[in-house]
Order: sequence, then C-alpha cells, then structure tokens
Amino acid sequence: MLLRAGADANLPREDGVGALAAAAAGGHAAVVEMLLAAGAAVDAADRDGLTALLSAAEHGDGATVARLLRAGAAVDAASLTGFTPLIVAAAGGHEAALDMLVAAGADVHAAHAEGVDALMYAAAGGHAGCVRRLLAAGADVRRTHLHGGTALMEAATAGSVACLEALAAAGAAADHVDGDGVMSFEEVLGPLQAIIDEDRKWREKVAEAQRNREDKEKLSNCKLGDFAVQGGALVSAATFQLHLVKNASTGAEYTLKSLSKQAVVDKKQTQRVA
Repeated sequence: MLLRAGADANLPREDGVGALAAAAAGGHAAVVEMLLAAGAAVDAADRDGLTALLSAAEHGDGATVARLLRAGAAVDAASLTGFTPLIVAAAGGHEAALDMLVAAGADVHAAHAEGVDALMYAAAGGHAGCVRRLLAAGADVRRTHLHGGTALMEAATAGSVACLEALAAAGAAADHVDGDGVMSFEEVLGPLQAIIDEDRKWREKVAEAQRNREDKEKLSNCKLGDFAVQGGALVSAATFQLHLVKNASTGAEYTLKSLSKQAVVDKKQTQRVA
C-alpha cells in the first residue's frame, strides 16, 4: 500500500538501514520481492557497510539470499569490518545459504581485518557441514590469521570432533603453534587420533544399540514357523549345542543355543533348591 502510494523504496533510516536490508534481516522474503520490484537498490549499505545480502546470509534465510543473488547482489560485498556474506553464513552454520553463495562465486579465501576467514569461523562454531563444504570449495586448511591461529585450532577450542576429522583429513597441521605462544591443540588436548577414536567408539556403541533394538522389534513380530535350522550343529558340547537358524521371511540369520535334557533338569533342580 505504501509503495503504491509513492513511498520511496530507497529511503533509509538515520543509521543508513533501508527497507530492503530491514526486510532481509527479518526474513520477509515476500517484502523483499515487493521492494525489489519497486526499485530498491539491491546493494545499498548502511553506515556499517551492511547490505541486504549480508543480513540475509547472517540469518540463514536461503529464500532471500537466492532472490537477492538473482537480483544481482554483489556476492562478496563486505561490511566496513571486512565481514562478507560467506563469512557470516559460515559463522552461523547456515549450510543452504553458504551453498548458494559458493555457487554464485563467493570468495572462500576472503577474510576480515584480522585475517579470520569463513573456514575458521565455521570451525570455531563447530559447524562441520559448513567446514566440509568450504574445504570442497577450495578453502585453505593451513591458513593462519593475524594471531597465528588456524581453523584446526578453532575446531579444537570448540571441541568439535567432526570438524577436527574433516580438517585433519584435508591436511591441517596438527603441530601448529600460534603467534601468542599457545601450544598446538594436540599437545594441550591430547593426540587427535585418540580424540577421534574415542568418538568413533561411542558412535559405534550407539549404532549397535540401535541395531539391537531394531532386531528385537523384528523378532517380536515373528512366529516360530518363520525359522528353520541351517545344517548340523555349529558347536556340540556335553550340555549344549549351537545351531544356525534362518528367518525365511527376512533372511536374517541367528545363533541358537539349545541345552541338553540333563542341563535343563540340572537347571530346574538348582532353581528349586534356590
């Protein structure tokens, strides 16, 4: 209504924030569309150098990022402090927005005044998905910022094993010491491989427990007639035998332990005595 009444789509507030940037920051894609149609300048910046694309990327609004890029927004337009749309998307862990910016040609090596780039911010936030995407796009895993820190050290500080794994696999230097004399994360926190192995063991235990739960659910719906013994006993002993049985309907195989008659009698006798 205001636009139809002649409101200026490019009129900013006192701090330079225009309607387009405000709409982008709020995630209002439909309003962004109307403002662009009314002639809003897509790269208008406020007094801090923030553009609508920067605001949309910071909030992870993929729809608005895509629309602004289609409207010709400068993909690497940086704030006065050197933050680019890619850096703020990585810092927030916004994978969809990051993918769009990379596809549009965003500079993965861009960094702010202290030399911190998108990869370092993604690692510091523990955003493994963004770390992997940036590495695939060519980000420099061994780059250091002005204080000598690296993405690997940021990931170690954040305690993100997933980021550590991705960075180590890409060739990050584990023996790096930063400009403040801080020892490498491996000497401070312990060997990288030990951290990774411990995490992997935990995940394997979780996966095994999940498989066991699923097996129990499947077995609860089975009937005795579903199973058939496969061949002779795998193991024969005085008190028991082990057989391989197969579920005809699912194809799953199980090991079945059968007690001898004497073992059953002894067990019942023990239970009666107890």
